[in-house]
Amino acid sequence: MSDSVRLARERDFHNEYFLHEQESRAAQNKYYFAIQHGVDRCEQLLLEHSKGRDALEFGCGTGWLACHIAPGAKSVVGIDLSDVVVDQANERCVKEGINNTRFAAMNAEEMTFEDGSFDLVYGSAILHHLDVPHSVAEIHRVLRRGGIALFWEPLGHNPIINLYRRLTPSKRSVDEHPLMRSDIELIRRHFPDLKIHYFGLLTLLSVPWHSSKLGPGLRRALDLIDQALVRLGLRWYCWYVLIEAKKS
Repeated sequence: MSDSVRLARERDFHNEYFLHEQESRAAQNKYYFAIQHGVDRCEQLLLEHSKGRDALEFGCGTGWLACHIAPGAKSVVGIDLSDVVVDQANERCVKEGINNTRFAAMNAEEMTFEDGSFDLVYGSAILHHLDVPHSVAEIHRVLRRGGIALFWEPLGHNPIINLYRRLTPSKRSVDEHPLMRSDIELIRRHFPDLKIHYFGLLTLLSVPWHSSKLGPGLRRALDLIDQALVRLGLRWYCWYVLIEAKKS
């Protein structure tokens, strides 16, 4: 199947999602409680790396994250395949009075930016929707020397999580593919200075308590066990990874 057909299908899926389906997927949100500490760490690094710098967001969605970092950044550009969501993001900027941020509909696998245009390229749950070799090569190309790539992505090795994915096919596009170890190694070939942080193994057991006062403490305790298991070699069975790469 051609890339144009795949990309059109991804665009249509996300146009439909942002127009009609966001509420229908709200029931899944409780599961993300198990990895909220990873999301928080990602946001912390994003604020640090974007301060005073030119940033590019892959898969900008409605633009909330770009607008969140905009006050500290020099400039922020967001791209997304979905023209529907790009319009929403630009409207958000106007409403919030943000002047250093803009959004455009663009294919992240073949960007129109000049080489070395950005100090930071980041995204949340976007690389696994893309052709990883093409998108990672483009990230490397548009980053300046010393620039940072920061991505929050699902892994695809846990058999229990994969079973859930197979049982809920309507919740994701047919072309998305959680990252595999081979994808991480490909990223490492472009970015030898690579740090991977792993989240979401036993912390999934805290989900039933996501709305309880006990939940955060239980998650912290389970994360301590998770990090020990990661060091013992079970890292590939985690649900999500935080990828932090520096261009030499």
